[in-house]
Amino acid sequence: MRTEREAVYLINRMESLGPVWYDRLLMWYGSAADAWAEEQVPLPQKQAQEWTACHADSRETAVLRELEELPSRGIAFLCRNEEDFPAELLAIHSPPVGLYLKGSLPPEGSDLVAMVGARRCSEYGKTTARELAGRLAEEGITVVSGMAMGIDAWSHLGALEAGGFSLAFLGCGIDMPYPPSNARLYDRLAAEGGILSEYGPGTMALPFHFPLRNRLISGISQVVLV
Repeated sequence: MRTEREAVYLINRMESLGPVWYDRLLMWYGSAADAWAEEQVPLPQKQAQEWTACHADSRETAVLRELEELPSRGIAFLCRNEEDFPAELLAIHSPPVGLYLKGSLPPEGSDLVAMVGARRCSEYGKTTARELAGRLAEEGITVVSGMAMGIDAWSHLGALEAGGFSLAFLGCGIDMPYPPSNARLYDRLAAEGGILSEYGPGTMALPFHFPLRNRLISGISQVVLV
């Protein structure tokens, strides 16, 4: 039988089974490990087919090998039921099954302010976001955003330039800088701040990922500046 952490990771890597169905599995079986011990569960056809496919020895072995190798890639996996999972995100609708982390979580006791806005921003917007993020960082406030072009990127940069901490949420795999033009920002956030994603390595950026990503940005923050 798999450990709870292994079972959570295996379920989290299923493309068709998100937090809603995960919560139902917990309600039915009591734990991820007990659910995973069942090769057939009462899920809709698409999810049930993937559940069966994921129990194949080769698929299961590959996913667990990925979990073992995450630390060597500078990636941590935070399970919802573990102490290091951000407590603020437990209170949102459909909290993630797990989160992937590069870099660090915000300093303990830090207030978190989200800054979001247009990708094609004006020069005024860029300057204002950069300066405001810097002032927040100087007060010890963590600046949260989505690492998109425009306001998001300038908000992260302003906080880092001021020597503060900034946290990015991605709408793609944790190992994929998106957009590619922000690769240098991605590296800097990983070194001086933090990057979180509910999507595992190699997951492409898909349009429906970004509204889901936004619930994490707002959910972890005390204030959202638009």
